[in-house]
Order: sequence, then C-alpha cells, then structure tokens
Amino acid sequence: MSEESAGESESEVTKWKDDEIESLLNHIQENYSAWSSGNKTKFYEAMANNVLSQYTGKQIKNKIGGLLRRYDGVKQKNNQTGAARTDWVLYDRMDEIFGHRETTAPSFLSDSTMVNIDSMNMKQEKTETKNKKQKTTLNSLGDAILAMSLSREKMWEKKYELQEKELEIKKEKQKLEVEKVKAQTEVEKLKLQLEHERQLKEMEYKHMNVSN
Repeated sequence: MSEESAGESESEVTKWKDDEIESLLNHIQENYSAWSSGNKTKFYEAMANNVLSQYTGKQIKNKIGGLLRRYDGVKQKNNQTGAARTDWVLYDRMDEIFGHRETTAPSFLSDSTMVNIDSMNMKQEKTETKNKKQKTTLNSLGDAILAMSLSREKMWEKKYELQEKELEIKKEKQKLEVEKVKAQTEVEKLKLQLEHERQLKEMEYKHMNVSN
C-alpha cells in the first residue's frame, strides 16, 4: 500500500491512480466554496458525472475521506513536540487546500454540516484568486492557439484549392496539346492523300498521251 493511500481499504487503493487523485484535488480546490458549504452528496455525484466518470459519488466521497484522515494524522503527529516528522507525498498539496482549517474531522464531511464561508482565511482566498487568474490566462492562450489553428487550416485549404486549379489547368493544356497533335496528324494525312491522288491523275494523263 502506498503512502498516498494510507487509511483507505485495499479495494479503494487499487482503483485510484496518481492523475485521478490530482484531478480530484484540483476540482475540489477550484470549487472549494461549493464543496465546503454545499450538499456533499450532490457535489460528489456531480463529480462522478462530469470529472471522474469511472467512479461513483460514494467512491469519491470515501477517497477524499481517506485522504483527509491521512492528512489529519500526519499533521497531528508532526505537531507533537519531540515526535519524528512523518513525510507524505500529498501532505503539502492537501495542506494547500485544507490547511487553513483547524480540523478536517469526519463531521466536517457530513452533508448536514454547513460551513460558514466567512471563516476562511486569506490564504484560501488568495489561492482561489490565483487559480482564477491562471485559468483566465490559460483560456486566453487556448483561444489564441485555436484562432491560429483555424487560420492555418484556412490557409492550407486555400493552398489546396489553388493546387487543384493549377492541376486542372495543366490537364486542360495537356488535352489541348493532344488535340493539336491529332489535328496536325490529320492535316498531314490529308496532304499525303491529296498528293497521292495528284500523282495518280498525272500518271493517268501521261498514259493517255502515250496511247494516243
């Protein structure tokens, strides 16, 4: 069992990957007010439908509950005088999200407990503001990349259309060249035929003169 999953059942441990845990924590951090003050059952069900569709709302609730219990245990132990420090790879990440509260006991996870948002300190507010700014910057960058991509796509479409037209013109020229060669061949054949007929008539005329 890994450090990140301590405090959870073995069946839960085998289901969660590092990137899934990161997605879970990112979503809660970005929607912290809704998570901390709203109906958690609905919140976890919404996550199951829109963010982590491979899990049920109950599995998501159990996962965050296990992470919070692990976080509380490590924090309490590290705060004890003379106790050896316990390291946990997710501690700093959890502390960034939940460290502003004095406790994250199981009662805090219940749906009936409504948390007073005014009790959040400036650390959480600054984190949310920073995340919003970063999200806005990423959205603007994404829009710019999309616009460049569309512009490049249109450019290639125009280039392809020009190449198609050039190919059509080339084919028409080749067709005209073939027709020209055919016409010249027909003219030559007609000349040869006329010359042949002339020679025959000349021979007939000479033959008639000799007979006379």
